[in-house]
Amino acid sequence: MKRWPNKAIKSAGEDPGDQTLFDFEMVFFPVNISNSHWTLVVAYPQRKLVQYYDSMRGGGETYTKSVFAFLQDEHWEKYGSALPDMGEWRIVENNPLENPQQDNGSDCGVFVCLAVSFLAEGLPLEYEPSDIPAVRAMIGRDLLRGETN
Repeated sequence: MKRWPNKAIKSAGEDPGDQTLFDFEMVFFPVNISNSHWTLVVAYPQRKLVQYYDSMRGGGETYTKSVFAFLQDEHWEKYGSALPDMGEWRIVENNPLENPQQDNGSDCGVFVCLAVSFLAEGLPLEYEPSDIPAVRAMIGRDLLRGETN
């Protein structure tokens, strides 16, 4: 796990150099729950925020706390000190009224992919279950073409 942040930065097309996860606007943590459901935790280091997104109404406290603990460990490893302003960090659980919700038991992975895409582009999470078949087809097409951005 120690080299994971550098690998993540390299996969984003960056040379890690002196960069750390704390230099990014947002860091995405896809979460697989019991090999049956995908959710998403997003760390916003600049805003001192860790937020959970779940298309099936889960709260996410366990996962947000784990990511926050990881960020604390990462800061200690990179800077040799505790995460500054720890009391200012907010942990936000899932809000099903603000996050699109799936209407079946099989679309969670597509919902996570859409959330990452929309959040990365600064777009509001405005999609619904009826959009998923077309998005699933686009993801399949892109994977077959070797396009993973």
